Amino acid sequence: MEFNRLADYADIIKQTNPESSCWIRTDSETLPGRNLFVYFYLCLDTLKRGWLEGCRRIIGFDGCFLKGICKGKLLVAVSRNGNNQMFPIAWAVVDQETKHSWRWFITYLICRFTVKRCR
Repeated sequence: MEFNRLADYADIIKQTNPESSCWIRTDSETLPGRNLFVYFYLCLDTLKRGWLEGCRRIIGFDGCFLKGICKGKLLVAVSRNGNNQMFPIAWAVVDQETKHSWRWFITYLICRFTVKRCR
């Protein structure tokens, strides 16, 4: 049920922000009959355009733990704007912080900035 709400959230983002990218991945094969959370990626079009038009072309990456009922890791890509302030570009929530999750996040970020459609 909770993943349906997350999918609804992604659909609302895509409807209200057509050029934004929002992607959810769940796994139903590890535990048959259960949908397990794997990844959630979000890059709003306004942040993407803001970075392309007014920020330095340097991107920093960071990750932190999420505590509470829904555990996981928050991965974020940030830059600096003209006032030397932090400017978020995209973020993802992942089940585990691994080389694979970082590779997925960075690859998807690069893909969204270079082509319209990404697999």
